[in-house]
Amino acid sequence: MVRLFASDWSEITPLPAPSGAQLAVRSLAASADGAAIRGVIQFCHGAAEHAGRYGELASVLSAAGFHVIAHDHRGHGETTTPGVADHVLASDGRLSGPENKTGWDLLIEDVEHIHTALDDAFPDLPRLVMGHSMGSVAALEFALRRPERAGGLCLLGPVLAKNPAMPLLRALLNVEALFKSPDAVSILFEKLGWDPLNKEFQPARTPYDWLSRDDAEVDAYIADPMCGWRPTMNFAKELSRGLAATYDDARLNNLRADMPVLLMSGAEDPSTEFAKSVPELKSRLSSAGLRDIETEIFPDMRHELHNEVGRDAVFGRLTAWCRRASATLATR
Repeated sequence: MVRLFASDWSEITPLPAPSGAQLAVRSLAASADGAAIRGVIQFCHGAAEHAGRYGELASVLSAAGFHVIAHDHRGHGETTTPGVADHVLASDGRLSGPENKTGWDLLIEDVEHIHTALDDAFPDLPRLVMGHSMGSVAALEFALRRPERAGGLCLLGPVLAKNPAMPLLRALLNVEALFKSPDAVSILFEKLGWDPLNKEFQPARTPYDWLSRDDAEVDAYIADPMCGWRPTMNFAKELSRGLAATYDDARLNNLRADMPVLLMSGAEDPSTEFAKSVPELKSRLSSAGLRDIETEIFPDMRHELHNEVGRDAVFGRLTAWCRRASATLATR
């Protein structure tokens, strides 16, 4: 069972996972004075970063009456996997044996393992799954695989849901992988996937201006040794695999029609094609039968809404939705 700490997001609890990873888990108990606990929020962080960067957001949600928990994904932060190199999801992209699981499968199973711990600890509390960027894909994938368990779904900065260039990128990555080890840098993914994100913000102060207009937050990201690492071949292949599988229209029908969903993006977020992914994903979810979908586009904001100038507006919108969604779930 995962312990929830009273007030310290920086403390890490190691949690062994069936996938073989030793998950680095952070958590914060609800701290709303005299108020009933509203629910539990499981958060999935983005690529090339870690859960420790979400302390301010966790504090806001805690004050709103929610227990908050997150872990560093495999290949990220302080989560470790014996025999697997840094920034690699699985040593060769697959496990041996009849299950033949990919590194992306293992990442999602880690999310499910945390969720199971929440089931054990808080069986009667509504549970919301929230994700940022790559974490939004992981959160959605978990909901697709376990629709009966994911209560509500909040996706921050969801990457473009149906990129027509993805099949070509995956094919090119497979060719590049023929000549490189799983932990070698994928120059192709770096040049075609990550580097272009900053091109709309020239002249740029840093290579990461696309993250936020808050210079202090961008500088903190650059100074963090667990952030901004170059994409490995294995990571690039697994992430592209996950994007293709998660955004398959046929699979979206797996989601419960009554699941509360919130989609949020900055209007200047290049990873969402400047917020185009939000109405696109809403339309696709609606076509799959979902009835409770809210969206919010924040003018002038970039990728990391939780680290942007004016983020109090983001926090206010998030907490309002979390309270409404948890109240809806509590009546079922």
